[in-house]
Amino acid sequence: MSLILKAKEIFKRGYVPSRGDEAYGKEGFCYTCFAHAAFNFTNGQLQEFENISSHEFFWKSPFANFSLKSIEGAKADMFALLKNVGLQVEHFEKGKLLKTNQWKVALYFSESFKREFGRRDWHLLLQEKDGNWSGKCGASPLVEKFETLQQYIPWGLNNRYELSDVLVLTNPNAKDNKKEDYAKS
Repeated sequence: MSLILKAKEIFKRGYVPSRGDEAYGKEGFCYTCFAHAAFNFTNGQLQEFENISSHEFFWKSPFANFSLKSIEGAKADMFALLKNVGLQVEHFEKGKLLKTNQWKVALYFSESFKREFGRRDWHLLLQEKDGNWSGKCGASPLVEKFETLQQYIPWGLNNRYELSDVLVLTNPNAKDNKKEDYAKS
């Protein structure tokens, strides 16, 4: 089964990101920042992708490869993928309460990466249920935590990612729609 069909199947069951402090096991070795923030599958769910190699998941996956010619092109690719797995995407309106079938994702781009490597790069953070933000860098199984939304995220010696958008993702298949007030918007 393809990566997109498997992700779509998981969201059809009503899944809303909820791995919390669960550390990534070997299943998350090549799980990208996009997949961490947008999907946040548990280790058990990641095992459902077991027939797919970590190389394929990271380098050939639609969860990792977006148009990097322009920021708008990358956003369009990301939004199309999210919609393809059954999620709804909208821009976050400050002060708006989220429903329990929604989560916030912060989207970053790096112009300095473009100057150094000849292409843009992107990064995403997920707002956890406790109001903190978390992100995962590439193939590293480690998850970074931030108490507040960062305007810039340093990467290496001369690079940084700059906040572009805060998005709200919604799984319309999740049943409980009561509002939640996150501690730290």
